[in-house]
Amino acid sequence: MRIAIAISAFVLLTLPVLTAPAHAATVTVTKKECRHVVAHTPHASVAYTPGVTAGGRAVAPTNLGGSGNLVKPPTEFSIEININLQQRFGLPANKGQ
Repeated sequence: MRIAIAISAFVLLTLPVLTAPAHAATVTVTKKECRHVVAHTPHASVAYTPGVTAGGRAVAPTNLGGSGNLVKPPTEFSIEININLQQRFGLPANKGQ
């Protein structure tokens, strides 16, 4: 119902702008009208619920036992580049070479 009110308020507020002559440049929105457009409370069915899908089915929790971080990423690594980047991208040679 609130969404319908917000959409109606939006249409009513923008309709004069869309149908106004080109020389009309000012539209005034009161605080009361603004509150109707801005006020929105999402339905409970769209709120996040841990362990439940959007369709209401149960899912496994994200913190399963024994699934800790068993692999430790390296602190350093190197990548060997076997192409001439200067030639590949048409970069000019360094003045010192």
